[in-house]
Amino acid sequence: MRAAGLRWLSAAALGALLAATLLGWWWAWGLWFLHWAAYGFATGRTFVLWTVTREEQPSLFWTAQAMWLVLAALFALA
Repeated sequence: MRAAGLRWLSAAALGALLAATLLGWWWAWGLWFLHWAAYGFATGRTFVLWTVTREEQPSLFWTAQAMWLVLAALFALA
């Protein structure tokens, strides 16, 4: 996907999360955290103030992945 397409998609996602927050649709945040966790499992990288990789910082990577999954469940059930 081209960079312009990714910028548009990122802007749309942020707008959707803002709207979901204003409407009290916390399940949307649950889906977002689930997306972050799925991305981390697929790529072996996640972001916690900086890029964390499964190979270089395994304990931090798995802690972050667990946190994304717990947050996904909490927000989905809210």
